[in-house]
Amino acid sequence: MNAKLQSIWKPIDSVGLYIPGGNAVYPSSLLMSVIPAQIAGVERIVCVTPPTNNFNPYLAFLLDELGIIEVYQVGGAQAVAALAFGTDIIKPVNKIFGPGNAYVASASSCLALQIEIVFIKYSSNPCIFQRFFCISKKSSTETSSGFSSPTSFII
Repeated sequence: MNAKLQSIWKPIDSVGLYIPGGNAVYPSSLLMSVIPAQIAGVERIVCVTPPTNNFNPYLAFLLDELGIIEVYQVGGAQAVAALAFGTDIIKPVNKIFGPGNAYVASASSCLALQIEIVFIKYSSNPCIFQRFFCISKKSSTETSSGFSSPTSFII
């Protein structure tokens, strides 16, 4: 039998990245979300972070340094819903990543059948992600919702 099996990997078209910014601001969350997406070749990277009167200067610097131009000050469950379904201003994304509080986690579980959402509890150590921001045309790891499972990552 001359069967050939191969996977074709391509970057996700768009990702939404939830960057915490309420009681605690972690610029490392921004780095650990944006850099793997850029390395994977994701075309459209959207960042959301809770609104504040005093936007963190470290986040502002990193967003500029990383070339992220689509940033919205919206947080919590509203941010997850905006990324999943879109609004008049925010276009929907294909996949959502990032850490979040109980409201963000609750929203993500409610929307899990609508869009693939991956909320990761980051460690303080550098992470190397494989197959994290890519989708396969044919995947044996597809979930019941039809999304490929992003389970391959090394911490």
